[in-house]
Amino acid sequence: MTFANLHKIVLSIDELPDRKLRCSPRILKRHFDPRCPRIVYLVRNPRDIALSWYFYIMKVGLIPDGYSLDEFVQHFVVGSIAPYADGVGCWEDHVLSWIRLRSGTRSFRLVRDEDLLAQPLRELVSLAPFLRIEMTEEQIERALELSSANNKRDLERQQWRRWNVTKGTRADILFVREATHGGSRTRLSPLAIKIIEKAWGDDARTRLRTRLPSRVTEYPTCERERSGPYFPGTAVP
Repeated sequence: MTFANLHKIVLSIDELPDRKLRCSPRILKRHFDPRCPRIVYLVRNPRDIALSWYFYIMKVGLIPDGYSLDEFVQHFVVGSIAPYADGVGCWEDHVLSWIRLRSGTRSFRLVRDEDLLAQPLRELVSLAPFLRIEMTEEQIERALELSSANNKRDLERQQWRRWNVTKGTRADILFVREATHGGSRTRLSPLAIKIIEKAWGDDARTRLRTRLPSRVTEYPTCERERSGPYFPGTAVP
């Protein structure tokens, strides 16, 4: 599997017509579709998502170099980044919609990004029976080796013009960056962390066991509504 053929192996509900999706067995990817018989929901710390999303939005040309990360986070917490992404809601809306709809059912498995990075073999060995995939630990270890961040970065440099996610975007900003958990701790400002903590700290701690440490007691106002254009002066696809 490579970036060039990923879309043919893991099918995207948003990109293919229904007649092409009705092959079986199959693994589909989508931000939201509760009709699937078994769901693996991968959830990530919103601070890390904010940083990753910032660089991707810069990569696709929606914001210029040097755009304020603090201002970007203000857009991020209210789900006002780009029309094609905002339809699934902000981080809290998306996560809670899945948890409230499927949590506790046999057909749903929630996987935290930090657990997958810390113990990838353990997590994938646990998921294989759920997905009805028969694989040995040696095969899973080989898959993890091929999926390492270094390998994916090398592959992206070779195939970025052929992958729909990166085709036509800036080659100097990689889609596969650090691929680590917690990088936002040193990259986000105290202000940005406060904005995210105020918006979603309680849900992250109580529902996902993800810590968003609060370092002060007062926060800037962060209204949960969209207020104006996405990013003034930039093109919106």
